[in-house]
Amino acid sequence: MRHSRWISLTLTLLNEHYGISRKRQRYLVDRKDLWEPFLIFGIVAVLIVTLFPLMKTLLDQMIAVYAQMGAPEMVYAYFFMICSAFGFLVGLLVILSVFFFSKDLPLLMSLPLKPTEILSAKIALIVFDQTWISIVGLLFPYIYLGARIGLGWEYWISGFLILLSAQILPILFETIVILPLSRVIRFGKHRDFLLFSVSVLFVVAILLINVAITNTGVSGELTEETFREFLENPQNIILKGLSIYPPAIWAYRAVSAKGMVSLGWLACFLSVTAGGFLLTLFLANRFYLASYLELQDRHTRKSLLTRAELDHSIRRERSPVRALFIREWRYFLRIPAFAFNGIGNVLIFPILLILFGSTNKSLGSASSLGAIITNLESLRAYLLPLGTLVGVLAGGMNLLSSTFLSREGRMLTELKTLPVSAKDILTAKYLHIFILSEIGPLTAVIAMRILVQAAWGDLLGAFIGSSVCISFLNLIQMIVDIKRPMLDWDNPQKAMKQNLNGLFSVVLLFGFIAGCLGMGWLTQGFLSPLMMFALLVGVCALGHIPLIPITISSLDRFLLKDL
Repeated sequence: MRHSRWISLTLTLLNEHYGISRKRQRYLVDRKDLWEPFLIFGIVAVLIVTLFPLMKTLLDQMIAVYAQMGAPEMVYAYFFMICSAFGFLVGLLVILSVFFFSKDLPLLMSLPLKPTEILSAKIALIVFDQTWISIVGLLFPYIYLGARIGLGWEYWISGFLILLSAQILPILFETIVILPLSRVIRFGKHRDFLLFSVSVLFVVAILLINVAITNTGVSGELTEETFREFLENPQNIILKGLSIYPPAIWAYRAVSAKGMVSLGWLACFLSVTAGGFLLTLFLANRFYLASYLELQDRHTRKSLLTRAELDHSIRRERSPVRALFIREWRYFLRIPAFAFNGIGNVLIFPILLILFGSTNKSLGSASSLGAIITNLESLRAYLLPLGTLVGVLAGGMNLLSSTFLSREGRMLTELKTLPVSAKDILTAKYLHIFILSEIGPLTAVIAMRILVQAAWGDLLGAFIGSSVCISFLNLIQMIVDIKRPMLDWDNPQKAMKQNLNGLFSVVLLFGFIAGCLGMGWLTQGFLSPLMMFALLVGVCALGHIPLIPITISSLDRFLLKDL
């Protein structure tokens, strides 16, 4: 009975999270907006066709390198570790929102359900959501490697089961950290935001400590003894690179071993996963309900303003743009899902560059990313335009500009009633988005300095150039969100992660970068790198001239409409 109740709850949460019933009614029964699924499938098909040659070339190079070391299955472990890193960074943003800030929690808490049943159903929802990371990042390497090398049944069984469960361990690890931490932190007024901040810092600190330990163990000068050890058993050096995340070692052993040994390592991986799940349920029984209720009581215990504080608040004068800018920041930080999606998305790419770059450089040019970094030395003359595109990739992944109205939701009614112009609203929102977008180019510049020792002049130029390009792309995405905002959402994650405008922004970003790379390849014979950089930045700068008035007029017309 309990199992059927848990299954029913999980299916209900999945249905609500993805809007399956609403989509079935709209597409199959009412036959409305049929262009949406075709658009999604078309975009996915274009991305697959575009990225397939690049991915195939990368896999061929990696397989060739690791096959010489007698460890071609290391390719699987490498992509497994990358997907796990994405799971850690993205999953943390989802976990806290779903566990503590989801709007369905008051209803679930009123039902005759145990905390373990609620939390396990929500973990299943998060894992299902995060499994798309493994499908996108690991499925093709898994199939291509097995077919190219002709690996045995052990690889196919172990690899498939590990692929399906790859995101469970990161989610469980973060949940095990967050649940006790939610009872330790007692910061009163800003407890919800600080719970997010401390949890992020705690998990990132653990990852950085592992990086430091890994680099300490494998870096340094290549002595004669180390070189002899590498020739005798190169897999020991390879496994040191995976020690940043021990489950990657278990995954590598499971897909590379034969017979019962492979099944034994697979059993080890799945047993640790099951043990982590049981520990999570134990902690949920002790901490989850109390933490959630205390977090909600914060609003009822909040002290009222004194007469002096109220007078000061009323008499304080601000310009419309400044007042709207402060409102934007407070609303952004008040919804942790927005804050950490916006900030986290621009940090993912540079952090992964630093994380895997430092690990692979310590292994030398034998590693895949280390070989890529070595090859980049030959492109140092093109560092200015290429660095600009790296900054654009990092800063353009924030999803803030493509959801700048969608994130308002029901609060848009309040924005419409304020005695301010569309220009003031757009200026405040644009400044807020631009400041957050700059985190991407800044961290990308730091990553390039660490990885390729780029000159500061090139880095400064790349930072300025990427800022101009990101501003140009932000305006285009804002126009799209004005034309078709998603305002009817009950979970902040839906406003960003399940918004078609966000998908469009991803296509726009990668299309822009691919187009620039293609033009650079075609013009490399008669355009210098400096001219490429000037042309790229100049076009984006001039693009602001028509886009700014178009955005203002579009927003003005939208605010005059009835919602």
